[in-house]
Amino acid sequence: MEKVIEFLDANEAKWIDRLSENVAVASISCQPENRPQTIEQMHIADKMLKGLGCSTEMVDIGKLLVLSQNFWLV
Repeated sequence: MEKVIEFLDANEAKWIDRLSENVAVASISCQPENRPQTIEQMHIADKMLKGLGCSTEMVDIGKLLVLSQNFWLV
């Protein structure tokens, strides 16, 4: 566990920068008016995860009914 803490401490600024980038986008997915920002946030997360060596796939999962409104999820 000590090595994990050392790693986190050594990379603190990087983690704070990543967190700042992600919370800067108002991506409240249950509010239709925020849908463009939610999609933007998905792309930011996709890019970040791929940069860390993860494989990701963005897929169209259709429409969602929220507050009596249908809107596309992707």
